[in-house]
Amino acid sequence: ADIAPNLVIGLMIAALITTVLPSNFFAEHVQNEWLSMLLMLGIGIPLYVCATSSTQLAAALIFKGLNPGAALVFLIAGPATNIASLVILQKQLGRATIIRYLASIVFVALLMGFLTNRIYEYWNLTPTVNLHQHEHSFLHTSGLATYLTYLFLIILAIGLWNGWLKEKLHALKHESHHDKDCCH
Repeated sequence: ADIAPNLVIGLMIAALITTVLPSNFFAEHVQNEWLSMLLMLGIGIPLYVCATSSTQLAAALIFKGLNPGAALVFLIAGPATNIASLVILQKQLGRATIIRYLASIVFVALLMGFLTNRIYEYWNLTPTVNLHQHEHSFLHTSGLATYLTYLFLIILAIGLWNGWLKEKLHALKHESHHDKDCCH
């Protein structure tokens, strides 16, 4: 119930990225490793994204040709920062502390992104999905993937109902009772 709304938002944005961006978009337009990591820092630091929704976004970006290190930079910097919390923290802790905080996040994110790319190079890994290979997997041929998808959607719907939707409906119901009480 706590993560369902963010999970849905992440899935919707990931689906949009997957649909709108052409295949290998990042591989063709942002080939430089450091430039792609800096781009992900520039997107991740100001953006308000939680760890739950950023995972799907990173997967969609990798699917479109982003190197895994840059995706990790986004996964580290995105949930750790956003403009709203940075402004509040600056008022509470001071500018110097926020600069050190951001600098440490940037340093760690870039270092981990660089190391991730080296690991992929060393082990000769390719972060792409071979859809043809998965068509013949046990999950696909047994129909298990379909059942697991339905199970995931049911659990997600229950989470949405128990968390976000139930709360919204309760608030609307409370407002309508309040309006009736005021008018009589």
